Amino acid sequence: MTTVVSNSWHAPDQSLILHALGRSDAELAEHLETCAACRALADSYGAVLAATRETLHVGSSRVNLVSCGNEWLLESAECRIGDSPHTLLVALSAVDSMLYGRLTVDETCTCWHDAPVRLFGPNGLVASGRVDADGAFQFGMPDGGNRYSLGLVLTRHNTPELQIIGSFQV
Repeated sequence: MTTVVSNSWHAPDQSLILHALGRSDAELAEHLETCAACRALADSYGAVLAATRETLHVGSSRVNLVSCGNEWLLESAECRIGDSPHTLLVALSAVDSMLYGRLTVDETCTCWHDAPVRLFGPNGLVASGRVDADGAFQFGMPDGGNRYSLGLVLTRHNTPELQIIGSFQV
């Protein structure tokens, strides 16, 4: 007779993302050895991070992960990047067949000027662009029902920092 071991507990996404960034603890590592679902999710976070770093050419630079205020982007969502005094607000909105983004920050911060921005989906890179002089970017609307993330490189103190915004659905 075969006994199936069921994991009733699954690691939170934040812990799995930290694992992908190489900041895991022994308890999580042990859990990943026995839980195929968490291990698969941790592996997918690692693959997205590696693809994002490669696509945006930022190597091992600092990575900040932020979440949108609304996981489902039906009309609009916001998230904040950074810490005071230079917190950057990223607003996303879905209108007709376009996904619009706008960055808002005080006038002393120029880290976002011409910043590369990439949209990642379940199969990798979906679209790419740059933040314009008004702090805006846009992409054609991606397929509905899938999870997406944005990768944005901001340069602060001459050091590129990778911002990963996600995940959200449209």
